[in-house]
Amino acid sequence: MKKEIYYVGRSDGLGNRIEEIICLEAFFVNSNVSSYYIWNNQHSFRRYPILLKSKSLVITEQLEVKKGLTLMPSFSWGNLKKEDILKAARNIKPSFDINFPNEIKPIGIHIRGTDRIGKDHPHFMKNKKELYKYLNSTAYYINKSGEKDIFICSEDSSLKKRFLEQLKKDIKVIEPVVSKDIPSEYLDFFSLSKCKEIYMTTKFSTFSIGASLIGNIPIHSFYYDEKVLTRYKANFEYKPLINSLKLLYSRFFNFCSFNK
Repeated sequence: MKKEIYYVGRSDGLGNRIEEIICLEAFFVNSNVSSYYIWNNQHSFRRYPILLKSKSLVITEQLEVKKGLTLMPSFSWGNLKKEDILKAARNIKPSFDINFPNEIKPIGIHIRGTDRIGKDHPHFMKNKKELYKYLNSTAYYINKSGEKDIFICSEDSSLKKRFLEQLKKDIKVIEPVVSKDIPSEYLDFFSLSKCKEIYMTTKFSTFSIGASLIGNIPIHSFYYDEKVLTRYKANFEYKPLINSLKLLYSRFFNFCSFNK
């Protein structure tokens, strides 16, 4: 008889939960164990339905029916190999259909600001000025890339508007086609995973890093952190921030090119 183990998941954001599921998938994929991930909805402001599936885990909220199972203690994700993480991430699927029209693979932009500013923590930005540097630099690289299709997810419509105003006029935002009404968190996450690459337009976000793992796609970051690299083992690509003079010149050039 197979040994049965359960793991009580985090009660915070969707990205953090999916990170745990990816790592547990990597840990259990070749084991002879029945493993359960307890979807933790104990906080009313962090309640999500279970709209994803894993090859090696049973994802369930029903902790009370698991009496007699062995509780798995926390362990260091850092001990897992990058190739195992990327392989495991491919086994995490949405339980709904989602794709971009005409099989387009846009560039994904994840803008996160309001809840990542001001706290004394290495993953937080000092102020809005720092956030704007990430926004402006992302716009610069998108304009320079020659890509025409992008997907944007953001919890702040004003930041999204500010970002769009800096893009070339021939760049268009495309939206995914989904099979049914889906909560925005799931829609954004799996849309990012379907992109060609992702720009993390903030200092740090498990949400966009997790999406890059699921899609096995590059994630562009403007901030290098060895601990983040060790923890996530994603396909990070680091880009330098663009100074204001270079941004001003590029905007002028883009305006002149469009109005010829």
